[in-house]
Amino acid sequence: METLAEFGAVDFFSINTLTTGIYNSWITFDDLAFANRLSFFLLLFIFALFILENLSRKQAKYHSNSSSRFKQREKYKLDGGKSFLAFIFCFIIFFLSFIFPFSQMLYWTIIYSDNLFDLKVLSLIYNTLYLVFLSSLVLITFSFISNYGMRVSKSKPLNVMNTLSISGYAIPGVILAIAFITFIAWFDNNFVKLFGFESIKKIFFGSILGLVIVYFIRFYSLACNGIKSGYEKINFSVDESAYLLGYSKIKTFVNIHIPYLRNSVLFVAILISLEIIRELPITLILRPFNFETFATTAYIYASEDLLEAAAAPSLILILIASVFILSTSKFILRD
Repeated sequence: METLAEFGAVDFFSINTLTTGIYNSWITFDDLAFANRLSFFLLLFIFALFILENLSRKQAKYHSNSSSRFKQREKYKLDGGKSFLAFIFCFIIFFLSFIFPFSQMLYWTIIYSDNLFDLKVLSLIYNTLYLVFLSSLVLITFSFISNYGMRVSKSKPLNVMNTLSISGYAIPGVILAIAFITFIAWFDNNFVKLFGFESIKKIFFGSILGLVIVYFIRFYSLACNGIKSGYEKINFSVDESAYLLGYSKIKTFVNIHIPYLRNSVLFVAILISLEIIRELPITLILRPFNFETFATTAYIYASEDLLEAAAAPSLILILIASVFILSTSKFILRD
């Protein structure tokens, strides 16, 4: 799914994929109809993979190691040459995926320091964190509403709707952006203008509102599943005990659920932040005029073959992401 949705790397290496074709059809050739046709073929491919993945684990069975019928496998400790080979293997992967590119960007940033000083760092940090904060707030709020609603009502239709709503993460961002533009344009032409109202395109196109809406569709599954996993650890007897003690449902939610789910909320917020700060096609297509993030700035420099200039925003982007990841490791996953 991630490979199919990849845009920045394949575009930089001039590899023609459906993702780059969709983007170029809309941005370069202004052909929304052809972009939608390409999106349809990509969706068919993704749907086929989704069905194949579900069929592949249809006969899967799970068991608990606590059962007397199963013996827990003992850990095998490597030593000597095997331990060294395992270390070398892991180090090579870490070196190629992080140390080498990070060192190269750091070198370019230091050697060509003028690019760093020309970069509007404060503006880019503000834009990036503004999108992160606004999107995280909306996603977590709606995730709380949906999960608490399912917990209280135990409604099957609500559960089905919630399951369908998290499917947006499987769809590449470029498809969601094009689909959003197509829907707003269709709604504007067939309903808004038909009844004589002013066009609503400017409200959603090239605006923060449009960005947050598509981010919501794309990353709702992260927020919803994160809050849901936290709720599954709260026994229903806790709610029943609170009701017996005179707590209302709202008071139970505010005084019991939210404090208990504090770490889950923080973890979800960090996951959403990591996704949004590196999201490229959605931001490129729907961002307001002259509104840039570190990801879009690095892409613009790289697309103009200014790799040395792209190093500075890429480096800062990695540092911001590293702060989020280290925060997760230190304060949430340490237990």
